[in-house]
Amino acid sequence: MKLSATSTSITAKGFVATSGDVTPTPDTTAPTLTIYTSANSLVANETATITFNWSEIVIGFGDGDITTTGGTLSAISGSGATYTAVFTPTAQSTTDGVITVGANVVVDGASNANTSGDTLTMTVDTTVGSSNTCTWSMRYHMYGSSIGRFEVYVEQSGSFTRILEKVNQQHTSTTDEWDLFTYDFMPSFAGQDIRIYCIYKHLADVSFRADVAIDALTLTTNGTAVDFSGENNSARWREGGEHGSLTAAQTNSSWTALNTTLDNRKWNIDPGGPTVSSTTGPDQAYDNNINTAYIYFEASVTGQTLPQTKWYPLRTTDVISVPS
Repeated sequence: MKLSATSTSITAKGFVATSGDVTPTPDTTAPTLTIYTSANSLVANETATITFNWSEIVIGFGDGDITTTGGTLSAISGSGATYTAVFTPTAQSTTDGVITVGANVVVDGASNANTSGDTLTMTVDTTVGSSNTCTWSMRYHMYGSSIGRFEVYVEQSGSFTRILEKVNQQHTSTTDEWDLFTYDFMPSFAGQDIRIYCIYKHLADVSFRADVAIDALTLTTNGTAVDFSGENNSARWREGGEHGSLTAAQTNSSWTALNTTLDNRKWNIDPGGPTVSSTTGPDQAYDNNINTAYIYFEASVTGQTLPQTKWYPLRTTDVISVPS
């Protein structure tokens, strides 16, 4: 009995060759890619190592074959079938980090190009809260059977955001404690120039018992407080007269200083003690000092009532720059 021996080898051209009468089989398998990351999600001051793992040794893989969004990718290093790089997400961003390699960017030893690529996505949140602070605080007193509506707005570039709304009287006597309102500007207005608007809406055909008072008005930025109260600070405010709609009150262009003497249907500076109207308003400023001035809306008018609802704006004289 006669036996024949055969042997198998890989040719330089990528053919599978077998001694004897077997025809060599060409290598037609395209290389494939899988992209891995050391971190699926990234926050501030974090990076991720990106690994590009090809199914076989490839030729021609370089930085220009990679598309990156949501951050930056360092130059790749490695050879053969494995390469690495470092991804750094964009600062102050919530945009996903996405790394993509497309088709036809490399070949293997048999000149087979990759027919597909791979895409890696990482979640990113590198937003860091500012260490700056900017808050508004104020006290208000609303005693009077005919009080309508008191609102506080933040105006920024002609856009108005209401931050306080109080309807009807909130107190039951002139001696009631003033209520506190505070607001943090940073979440919505960081880095913006703003003004504060206080607007009183007086209803039609009601009596004069509708005085609204505000006091202890304070802007605090990074721990430094600025007093906007009526005592020695009336220049920080301007009143805008009487208007037939809220929009007209907000877009008013004529502003005047506050009076320290009675001015009906206007915002005034009370020099201390109760307002001039009976059974409405506070008996004195928030600090319980009868000599401390405070800001208030005087509802009185000749004839006691108005046939139409009116709006009365008060705003800060200068813009307030909220830190970033």
